[in-house]
Amino acid sequence: MPKIEVFELAGPAVPDPERDGAFAREQCEAGLKWLRSRGVEIQWHAVGPDGLAPGGNPTVTTAIELQGRQALPIILLDGTIMSIGGYPTRSDF
Repeated sequence: MPKIEVFELAGPAVPDPERDGAFAREQCEAGLKWLRSRGVEIQWHAVGPDGLAPGGNPTVTTAIELQGRQALPIILLDGTIMSIGGYPTRSDF
């Protein structure tokens, strides 16, 4: 089964310049719950203020080093970046 990992800044949701950040996160979370109900493994990770990805994920760490915290949230699908800098919608999944 596929695995989706969400890396986001610890604390309140980061505003999305295109949409309301809290609403975008809620829509993403609803899509992920739907996927989980179909057997997809979902993991959420909070990136601390130091910008380090939990577990030292090299893909996420590199993205943050190159783009700063604006890269968050970062969504990985089986270890590959699916989305960066914003929350995908259910239709994106």
